[in-house]
Amino acid sequence: MTCTRQKARFAYPLTPREVVDFFRRYFGPTQATFSKLDPAGQADMAAQLESLWMEHNTANDGTTVVDAEYLEVRASRA
Repeated sequence: MTCTRQKARFAYPLTPREVVDFFRRYFGPTQATFSKLDPAGQADMAAQLESLWMEHNTANDGTTVVDAEYLEVRASRA
């Protein structure tokens, strides 16, 4: 088994609020999450996601750029 840290850049020509709207409209897991919440829960989730995008956004031109890291795990059977 090997574990490797990988980087991924999320770059959108949208504001953080618009990125949240984009994911709500087009990304299945986000759609499913919001569909399970009442209106107050949806508003809270949207606000938390927008805050997260804003906190990690490195762009200062009205767009959203976030550099993320994930762990790639590969396993093989002998």
